[in-house]
Amino acid sequence: MVDQLSSYRKYVRRIRGLLLFTGLWPSRKWAGSAYRFIPFINGIVCFSLSCAVLSFCGDQFNNLELLTKGFGIVGSYWTAVLKVLCFRINHKELVDLHRTLEKYFEESLSNDKIRKQIFDPLTIFVVPFYALTILLFISTLAFFIAPVILVCVQLSNGIYPVKYLLPNPGKYPYSFEGGSLVYYVHYAWQMLAATYLLCLTSGVDSLFGYYVFQMHAIFQLMNHRMNNLGLADQDNGSIVRECVKMYQMLAKCRDHLQLIYGPIVFWIFLTSAIILCSQIFQASQTGQLTVGRAVLFVTYFALKLLQALMYAWYGSVIVTEVGKLKKLILFFCPIKQRFWSLVFCSEILFANEKQSEKFRDAVYCCDWPGSGDKSLMNDVLIMMCNKPLGITACKFLIISTNMFTTIINTTMSYFFLLQTLDEAN
Repeated sequence: MVDQLSSYRKYVRRIRGLLLFTGLWPSRKWAGSAYRFIPFINGIVCFSLSCAVLSFCGDQFNNLELLTKGFGIVGSYWTAVLKVLCFRINHKELVDLHRTLEKYFEESLSNDKIRKQIFDPLTIFVVPFYALTILLFISTLAFFIAPVILVCVQLSNGIYPVKYLLPNPGKYPYSFEGGSLVYYVHYAWQMLAATYLLCLTSGVDSLFGYYVFQMHAIFQLMNHRMNNLGLADQDNGSIVRECVKMYQMLAKCRDHLQLIYGPIVFWIFLTSAIILCSQIFQASQTGQLTVGRAVLFVTYFALKLLQALMYAWYGSVIVTEVGKLKKLILFFCPIKQRFWSLVFCSEILFANEKQSEKFRDAVYCCDWPGSGDKSLMNDVLIMMCNKPLGITACKFLIISTNMFTTIINTTMSYFFLLQTLDEAN
């Protein structure tokens, strides 16, 4: 148990370190200082680089391989800019979300009876974080050293003049010589943008999982209290009131999470298929795939898959926790208290309408008409009229594992379309 707690603390510290570097850690401590300008400065660096790459794409319109490569890079940097905007615009909501979940998570952690259940799924949050960070580091390092290796190969073979390349392709409104001071300034500029992209992607994407893990812990506390409902030595009214309070808190946190991460998830959903498709198409167009190119392709492809899977999987974790709470209410609570409890959780964080409808069917089939309690029957009828809520991105995309399946299917569709266009050309 101590090892799991230590692993969790390390996980939090490393996410915090990444987001402190990017200037996006949710804290009011530096809200009025120059620290808040860090993400805007780096966002401008990423956006200006994406404009240079986009200009390059305009000149390569007839070359599908270079065009798809350029669009993949542009999509990555625009994603970074979007994350900066979402976090800064909704900074107040982000800080409120962070403090609220932190408070209730520590309360859940203080209950020794459920600590094991809280830390059981920790691995599915920690391992993807480290895997994502390592893949990002390998991809960034490969982009940094590729131009250096090319120069070293040319010098060792006595090839002159030496051809200098930048990590990312781009077109600029001015010209400069390779190996000049301006070249090294551009190289440092691209290194800064790529390093910021690494920290931003790993930190922001993992922070979503961090909040979901804390919500999972709060659900465990609710499950534990609902399991004790109806015992002779328990104040059942007090338990229900506490659960109502936690439901209201979770609903508010869900709203903040959707507000902050909704545009990010929706953008990732739209661009992941394009970027994955561009990677597959570039690999298929390479006549001789070297070991270095193969490693870079596999690394970057796995990175984009993992990024999309993390959001989809963590969105589905909420469904699992709601299902557990539902079962406890339906099978462990006395009939009258059961329905009072169902009233407050009937709208609780359903991640898809199918799960919600199953829950409503279970409520309707619990013999409530024969209870003889008019107050109870009125409560159930009111509950049945409640519209199921969903965790969605921009009120359009349901965050679940179905989102990941859709990305894969769309990727293959785009790839076959590009192959058809290439054969036609």
